Order: sequence, then structure tokens, then C-alpha cells
Amino acid sequence: MPVWLIISDTHGVAGGLPALVERHRPDALFHLGDHERDTLSVRLNFPDLPLFTVPGNCDFVSQNPPVRLETVDGVPVYLTHGHLHGVKRELSRLTDAARASGAKLCLFGHTHTALCRTEAGLTLFNPGSPSHPRLGGPSYGLIETSRGSLSPVIIPYAKE
Repeated sequence: MPVWLIISDTHGVAGGLPALVERHRPDALFHLGDHERDTLSVRLNFPDLPLFTVPGNCDFVSQNPPVRLETVDGVPVYLTHGHLHGVKRELSRLTDAARASGAKLCLFGHTHTALCRTEAGLTLFNPGSPSHPRLGGPSYGLIETSRGSLSPVIIPYAKE
């Protein structure tokens, strides 16, 4: 089964990111903004790993679009940091946008708080933050996929 590593809000403290890739051997890595450049060490050490990034509100010079729709392993995925959708206040704008795109999975960050829930066929997943968590400890996420079904889990982060 394919495994995806999901991370967000690293804020320049991502020294353990290559170790996470080494440990989990994901089939894809998603970084959901705020210091997307923290993935440079992964690009250097794992050049063949598919890497999907979106900029956050702290990624001032990013050339990447703030919202992406990707189909990965047959799953339509809506990726965004979340700040443009007002996710610190409520999730309805984000949910509406993800549904309108046809996504089955919506990945976002910005709140630094882990979240995983499924509503009417759409899974909302925020991995939290490994470096500056709020309302919980440091975390990241893993998602296993199998024939279009998703098995997401929030993982407590402990620096290697």
C-alpha cells in the first residue's frame, strides 16, 4: 500500500525531516507551507521521492501556487496551507472549495493543530506542526492508500 508523509508548519526547524523519510519510506511527501524550503534537504537526499508543496503565509518568495489539486495514487487531493480559507476561524470555506474541486482528501495546515475527520466523503487532514504545535504536542501525519480508500493517522513527533 502506498504511504504518504504529510507535514506542515515546520518554520525552519525541519532537521529531522530526512530522518522521517528514512523511517517511513513514503511514496510521496506533502509539505503544506510555512517554510516549504525546509524540504530542500529531502530533495537533495531523496531526489526520486515525489514532493508536493504549497506556500504558507510565511513563505514570502515562493513561486508555487497557494492551492493545488493533484491526483495521487488515484486519489484527488486538494492541498493548501489554509490561511486563504480562514481555517483559524472555521472550516466551511475550505470544505466548500475542496468539494467544488472534486477532491476526496483535503490537506491543510496553518492552525498548528492536528485534525483528521471525514464528512460526506471528504477527509480533512491537518498534520499539526512538528516545531510549534498548538493544542497538543508536535506531530506530523501518515496516510496509507489502497484502491482509493484512505487510512490517515496523526503521529506524535519526536526529533531523531
